[in-house]
Amino acid sequence: MNRRVIIAYSGLLFTTFIAGCSEFRSSFGGDEEREYAIGVYNYSDDSRTFRVAIEDTPGREFHTETVELDAQTADETIPFDGIPSSLSITVDDDYDRMSPWPVAREGAEIPAVKAEIYFDPDREQLIWVQAGVDS
Repeated sequence: MNRRVIIAYSGLLFTTFIAGCSEFRSSFGGDEEREYAIGVYNYSDDSRTFRVAIEDTPGREFHTETVELDAQTADETIPFDGIPSSLSITVDDDYDRMSPWPVAREGAEIPAVKAEIYFDPDREQLIWVQAGVDS
C-alpha cells in the first residue's frame, strides 16, 4: 500500500470513531442534551418566598428563580436552560442553604435532571435537596 492510501484510511477511521463517540454520548443523554428542572415544596404553615440561584461554576449564577408559595403548596416543575453545578437556596431572606448539583439518586450512574427543594420548619434540617424523579 502506498502512503496516501494509508493516510486516507486513517482519516476515514478517525472520522468514523469520532462520529461513533458522539452517538455513544448522546445515547446516555449528554449534559448538553438534558432538560433540567427544579421543584420547590413548602411544608410550612406560612406563605414563603424561595430564591433559588443556579450556578454553572462556583460563584457564577446563570439562572435565578423566585417562587412564592402559600402554606403547604409546591411548584413541582420549573425548567431552566444550562448545565448546573450547584444551587443556592434562600427562604424568606432568613434561611440559606447551598447544595451541589448534580444531585443523584443512590446508585445512579448519571445525575438527576431534577432537584427537589423542600422547606419544613418542623425538621432539624429546615431546607433539604434531593434528586427528583426523571420524567
